[in-house]
Amino acid sequence: MTYKLTNTSQPADPYYGAVSLLLHGDGADGSTQIIDSSVNPKTVTVNGNAQISTTESKFNGSSLKFDGSGDYVEVNGTNTSLEMGGDSWTVEMWIYQIARPSNAATIYDSLGLNGAATNAIRIRIDSLGYLKFLRYSSTVLSSSAAIPLTTWTHVAVVKDGSTLNVYLSGALVGSIGDTVTYTNGLNRPILGVDGYSPPTAAFNGYIDDLRVTKGVARYTSNFTPPTQPFQSLSVRDPQFNAVSLLLKGDGTNGSTTIFDSSPTPKTVTAVGNAQISTAQSKFNNSSLKFDGTGDYLSTGPDSNLALGSGDFTVEAFIYVTSLSSDSVIASSRALNVSGDLYWNFTVSSTGQLTFQSRSLTGTQYFARSATSEITTNTWYHVAAVRQSNVLTVYVNGVAGPTTVNDGGNDLTESYVGVGIFNYPGFVKYFPGYIDDFRITKGVARYTSNFTPPGPLPTY
Repeated sequence: MTYKLTNTSQPADPYYGAVSLLLHGDGADGSTQIIDSSVNPKTVTVNGNAQISTTESKFNGSSLKFDGSGDYVEVNGTNTSLEMGGDSWTVEMWIYQIARPSNAATIYDSLGLNGAATNAIRIRIDSLGYLKFLRYSSTVLSSSAAIPLTTWTHVAVVKDGSTLNVYLSGALVGSIGDTVTYTNGLNRPILGVDGYSPPTAAFNGYIDDLRVTKGVARYTSNFTPPTQPFQSLSVRDPQFNAVSLLLKGDGTNGSTTIFDSSPTPKTVTAVGNAQISTAQSKFNNSSLKFDGTGDYLSTGPDSNLALGSGDFTVEAFIYVTSLSSDSVIASSRALNVSGDLYWNFTVSSTGQLTFQSRSLTGTQYFARSATSEITTNTWYHVAAVRQSNVLTVYVNGVAGPTTVNDGGNDLTESYVGVGIFNYPGFVKYFPGYIDDFRITKGVARYTSNFTPPGPLPTY
């Protein structure tokens, strides 16, 4: 299976790791090979005359064609990433409708064929061109404007917390309160018909760049529709699939919604006053703020976060506001867990960067930068790298003078705390700001002095 690399010149998508389904509709005219370009690709099959067509397209010269006689595209298998649950979510696409249906035309149905789910997501167009959002068979919301025929129109249905919004061409055309937990029939949505047997409500037209994003309300007010295809796989970071945690710190001032933009997004909990702040930033006008008195971010346990015995890279941009005591950038001792095979990344009270790897027997391995290298109120890129068992730390791309061979110490702790080290009787926090925090498991990204990166790519 191959993936098309598209539009790497446009800004990165910070939510690519949350994309559950991405169908560009790219390919040769008449092809029935439909590629899912999401981070975890699913198998997609066509039924009837559904196919790729070069007759109409919004982007890249082709789209998905449905002739209105029962054609549909089906996502196969059980895919939990397509279960929206009670979280926020976004289903969006470009559509080009050729003819109105006599009753209704379905463009997206999470029920799946022959499925049974009371709160399935069903998006239809009625005989007059109005967009309808249904939970299974009950209409919940109708658009206040009709979709024009033979015109490419961007459609987005967004669950934003406890509100459901519908947008046409970037304009809000319907809104309703919504606290429903959404389920799928067989966890496999279909496009072009509804999930009854035999399928009904067939769509006559084309669909381009369909994207489903789980856990993210991409649009919270009127917006300009995308002017380029949604991005998929990246050429910017060939090691992206090895990224275990990526916290960009992007968002609105004061927000405590911290998103993991890695390929396997984890839930990140903000504790204390930890939040997004626009007071300081290295990139994109915001960063993660910690006041040093109990603030931190915590993940749950995840095997991708256990660094194991191989190579790895832990890095971030940091801005320390106080050096009165040790300032912990991150560690795998976030929740006072009982294990001892942990790591700890810290700036000491003297401004020295240290990475600690601790073994089960209590042996502690330290890699360090020069003394007093980091001062307050200045942005620094810091990185801890293990390559072939040797630990090295870098400040602004320059290797520290003290390296250590930890023998491939198997770091099994699977939690990560950003801004905290929590050991019984010894708890330390981080005072300041952190931007673009990234853990790459299995890869030593830096093996000699380097130029610090720009904004970290997310896809």
